[in-house]
Amino acid sequence: MPHLTPTLQGSSERKFADAYFTPASATRALLTELPHWPKIIWEPACGNGAIVRVLRESGREVIASDRWEHEGEERFSTGEEFDFLSAPVARASSVITNPPFKLANAFARKCLALGIPRFALLLRADFFNAAEHARIFAIRAPSAIAALTWRLDFTGAGAPHTNCIWAIWDERKNFDEENFKMRPWWAQADAWERTVYVLFEKPKLVLREPS
Repeated sequence: MPHLTPTLQGSSERKFADAYFTPASATRALLTELPHWPKIIWEPACGNGAIVRVLRESGREVIASDRWEHEGEERFSTGEEFDFLSAPVARASSVITNPPFKLANAFARKCLALGIPRFALLLRADFFNAAEHARIFAIRAPSAIAALTWRLDFTGAGAPHTNCIWAIWDERKNFDEENFKMRPWWAQADAWERTVYVLFEKPKLVLREPS
């Protein structure tokens, strides 16, 4: 199968298969607000395992898969049979992933089609500005949209430039202000009134003394 290397062939080109891997701070911020989620999580676009490692550090079990094989220290389940968009059934009741940018809408709709009760997708901050994406609200609105208050560096170049949100769907949880560190801050239009808007502060990395 094709083996992907995270390099650009031109300054204006995106990496093949959108191989932009998730900074740990984004995943850590999400996990602090989802303590009730099951311990088994499916990461269907695991890339080099960036999200997988943080999930495992938090004590969760991860089903990690990807359509493509990426460079990294670990090997995950990859290949056409692990293409999330072709999956016949859900492999877990919860999904956390950073979908390829061009496939983000398809990933959200696939989670809904599979009947996955809980899923969180890392998206660009302007994702729901597109009418095609906003139609997801008519199917099942997110329980919460959490805006990261810092930009993410997906290239490792030390120049963060991408504003992102976590869109969270959770059919078992009615999100309210008390579940979050900061109060909702966007005015809610009628079509969005069931969705809570929150801010995630960048988590501080605490270094622990070895036991």
